[in-house]
Amino acid sequence: MLSHKDIKINLGKGKFIYLDVFFSNKKKLIPVIFSHGFKGFKNWGFFDEISEYFADNGCLFVKFNFSCNGVKMSEDYFSDLEAFSKNNLSKELDDLGFVIDWLLSSFYKEFIDLNNLTLIGHSRGGGVSMLKVSEDERVKRLVTWGSVYDFYSRPLFLRKDKCKQKGYMEIFNTRTKQKMPIKYQFFEDLDKNYKRLSIKDNFKNSTNTLIIHGEEDNSILVEEALSFASLFNLKCEIIKGTGHTFDAKHPKQSYMPDKLMEVIEKTLKFIKS
Repeated sequence: MLSHKDIKINLGKGKFIYLDVFFSNKKKLIPVIFSHGFKGFKNWGFFDEISEYFADNGCLFVKFNFSCNGVKMSEDYFSDLEAFSKNNLSKELDDLGFVIDWLLSSFYKEFIDLNNLTLIGHSRGGGVSMLKVSEDERVKRLVTWGSVYDFYSRPLFLRKDKCKQKGYMEIFNTRTKQKMPIKYQFFEDLDKNYKRLSIKDNFKNSTNTLIIHGEEDNSILVEEALSFASLFNLKCEIIKGTGHTFDAKHPKQSYMPDKLMEVIEKTLKFIKS
């Protein structure tokens, strides 16, 4: 298994996407791109071990930091809160598109099956991945882990009016003890780009899709996953006895949680089916 870390995509104006690639020295690997969630980053928890698992099982696995997630290269803390404050969903959707473009035209294209691109997204990254499926026919499979299914009904969106009064709002990060700013432009983007950012209005169930959700998820209730899966007639796996991160933490534990391993195994089985 090979890994290349902190590859840099230059977006201009001082903005970069940092990504890691895990793969084996074989041909026709299944290309997989993983998107992290809100307050996430490419080196969170067991993301390296997850990448290695997929690479050992016939995939070329890419994980990356969104350009405005506030984390640089291989850091595990938010050193650029100004960038974080300027992030929005359109930027994340564009970033994912840049990563897809980069992968399919890079050195790695010699190793992959160009007609078998898979997206995996956790939490907000799941919602962004669902939106990308709706606008990019190159994506053939989608797997979401504890995904957002409607950005306009999230608790964050309900704070829009208070944010407008001050021009910004703050989210407290219990791990780093940081007050993380979100500028009002985040909500302006949602309003201006509703036609692009509404998952239910854009999602195309023609793409092979698997929804995976924790039964005890307190961040995004399991009922939301079941409702969305029913609406679009999607395959849905509920992982019993676990929550939003499938028992994983950051800093990571000394062992891979069984529930997370179950998620990974179900995902790989679906991708290779």
